[in-house]
Amino acid sequence: MPLRFRATAVAAFVLVSAAAGLPSAAPALAGTPAITAGVTVSPLPGSDPLAVTLHGKATADGSPVPDSVTYTYDFGDGTTPTVTSSPAVDHTYPAAGIYAPAVTAADASGTSTPAHLAGGRMVLGSGYNPLPSTRILDTRAGIGVSGNEPLRSYDTLTIPAAGRGGIPADGATAFVLNVTVTGGTAPGYLQVFPHFTGGPGSSVNWAAGQTIAAQVTVEAVAGGIDIGNWSTGSVHVVVDVQGYYSPAHGYRYEPVLETRVLDTRVKKGVPTTTPIPAGGSVTVTVPLPAHAPKDPQAVVVNVTATGSTRAGYVTAYGADSPRPAVSTVNWAAGTTVANLVTVPSQGGRITFYNHGPAPVHLIADLNGYYAAAARTSFRDSRIFRVLDTRSGFGTAVVAPAPAGGDISVPLPVPADLAEPEQAALLLRITVTRPAAPGVLLPFSGPYSLPLNASVLNWTTGQNIGNTINLSARHFDEVRFRNHSAGPTDLVVDLVGFFDTLTPPDGTTG
Repeated sequence: MPLRFRATAVAAFVLVSAAAGLPSAAPALAGTPAITAGVTVSPLPGSDPLAVTLHGKATADGSPVPDSVTYTYDFGDGTTPTVTSSPAVDHTYPAAGIYAPAVTAADASGTSTPAHLAGGRMVLGSGYNPLPSTRILDTRAGIGVSGNEPLRSYDTLTIPAAGRGGIPADGATAFVLNVTVTGGTAPGYLQVFPHFTGGPGSSVNWAAGQTIAAQVTVEAVAGGIDIGNWSTGSVHVVVDVQGYYSPAHGYRYEPVLETRVLDTRVKKGVPTTTPIPAGGSVTVTVPLPAHAPKDPQAVVVNVTATGSTRAGYVTAYGADSPRPAVSTVNWAAGTTVANLVTVPSQGGRITFYNHGPAPVHLIADLNGYYAAAARTSFRDSRIFRVLDTRSGFGTAVVAPAPAGGDISVPLPVPADLAEPEQAALLLRITVTRPAAPGVLLPFSGPYSLPLNASVLNWTTGQNIGNTINLSARHFDEVRFRNHSAGPTDLVVDLVGFFDTLTPPDGTTG
């Protein structure tokens, strides 16, 4: 892979007495300022998540160093260092991982000691590639399987994902899928896992006869996925590709505080309180934070459907793209159902189309978006459980989240996965055994009020889950509120991380 590195160097001079001497690499007169270098890094805008820009400057006792400075950039990846007078160097790394580049500066007074990034290193991961939603499995119609039989009780179906639906045959690190179940003859849940692996957690939960969808991010292992039916009955399964992660190509992620961008009930994002009619649509331009990149390529929203008198489904898609023949959120009459969706959308314009036979209200909460100038990359965590109130795992006591109460979710990240660069977390959250209807609300931090956004909604006794890209303001825990008149058990699985290049505290290594 060609090397493209852009950096700016920082150098400073320090007066050194004759008795103290000067570095052997920089013979000079006693008292001559000795140059020292510093360096920072930023993502190189574009669709290459491994391309960065190193920045630096040179000073002498707080004053800028003249232009006759030579910088040496050691990229920390085994490639030949670059020696240049330019204070800006671009570089593309050969693979995702942790790197510790260093910069030295030299002038007539000598050569500085190596300067390092904040925290001493940087983390590079995968970028996201949005795709038009494409169906790769439908057991009802024989798509991706032979025949049209449902997935049998406690049976596992293996299907290839690499090389299908726009996913490349190799090079992907994770697949992003919308998985729908329908026609289940008994309650149950699906587990969707990388091929030949396993782990905790449910991907989709359903009641008998229910049609419901969930976004699932699956690590790419051997090009395929395993779908296990944990139910005493059979169920049909539908899988639609939304995109994939890869270190070779893709857009970085820009997390935001979860923000409501559409609510047809209260004229949020629309001029009236009229629900979306049968066969009708609404288009929303997602507002972006003032300081954030303005070139979204895909938008992550939690979409909630409510208030319909008939069963139906809605499709979310880029406003300037053809409407795909897939579903985003499915609902039964009188229910409130949420699902996370990643919508390809240049410019941040999303259209929601109501395929149902009756009007429906829609709510959309922005989680973040992918852009050429965004600042974080994705790192898969090999799904592991961080909270289960049923057994007391991750909590001090075995007790459900109390009615109207808050619950903090500790993140005991394994040592081989813990990095201080985490800017957002990909979590799978399941509510089980609720004593009353309710909604789960996220917080931006341990001392804040809950955000004007929701994670999922439930009815009494329902098992239901959803995924959230949660902006991580505090890295050791996340917090939710059980907005309900009754207690409920809560299960949380960590799916992945979105890492900034360097730790956010600005320390220098």
